[in-house]
Amino acid sequence: MRHLWLVGVVVYVVAASLVGWRSVLEAFTSLRTGPLGSALGVLLLAQWTRALKWRWALGNRQDAIGLYFLSKLGGAISPMRIGELSPLLLRRHRSPRLGAWIVLDRLLEMAATLALGVVGIVALGLARHGLFPYLAVAACVLVVLPAYAVTRRRVFVSIASRSRRGTRVRRMSLFVAGMSGEMLAMRSRAPFAAMVTVFATCLDLYAGILLCTSFGFPIPFALAATAQCAHGLTTMVPFTPNATLVPYLAAATLLNRIGGIPTQVLAALAPVAVAANSAVFWPSFGLGVYTLRKVGS
Repeated sequence: MRHLWLVGVVVYVVAASLVGWRSVLEAFTSLRTGPLGSALGVLLLAQWTRALKWRWALGNRQDAIGLYFLSKLGGAISPMRIGELSPLLLRRHRSPRLGAWIVLDRLLEMAATLALGVVGIVALGLARHGLFPYLAVAACVLVVLPAYAVTRRRVFVSIASRSRRGTRVRRMSLFVAGMSGEMLAMRSRAPFAAMVTVFATCLDLYAGILLCTSFGFPIPFALAATAQCAHGLTTMVPFTPNATLVPYLAAATLLNRIGGIPTQVLAALAPVAVAANSAVFWPSFGLGVYTLRKVGS
């Protein structure tokens, strides 16, 4: 999974070659630094809003920030964002409470993306295309069913009781049963966590609007929400995590078809968006990992 970024490079090279490298380079000349700088600030605010949400949810722990960035990195390079569970690979941090929060936070993030996507579809007048049944199925598969399954504590306790002591099945069943109990205990925190998640998602959308504006194509909030929804759903398809750039291609298709942004501008926008996100993420990731190591030492 560490080398999936090579797939992203191939996807971008092929797309840019089809558009034409000369037109892509010409599109770069229209880039305005003012909106780009504002987008960086908004992305930074959105990122640390989520990091502080983890700090609040996990209690007054200095390592929560580092665990958040580790989870975010794992999700970006793994199919179906399964890598968001990567903090559980650290023995000293492996606990049902952390596992329950990671799952709950992922469910809240996906629910916020889908909800804002529905708002965008309605505002753009795309409901007549019959998209709601697909979104309903996506909500059931990605939010409702996982939430229902992971909170069936009695089922996992029953599986553990029927398994032999010391087996992996028994250990995993007991761990997931503990996660179920912790998720039920977090119900009182869910409403506030959901509000923070929606706020951070709206910040992401505003940053996307600013990035498009930096190339002279301001887009409405509804289109940004719809494109982000397409991006989020694509990341949940096996073998198309963010690192492959396929989710960005899905969002770019909507920006082209609905927003009328030329393909050469989108080809120039893609590396700028990746660079902006990287410029915000990696220094924060380094700070988070440093804190994580300091707490563990």
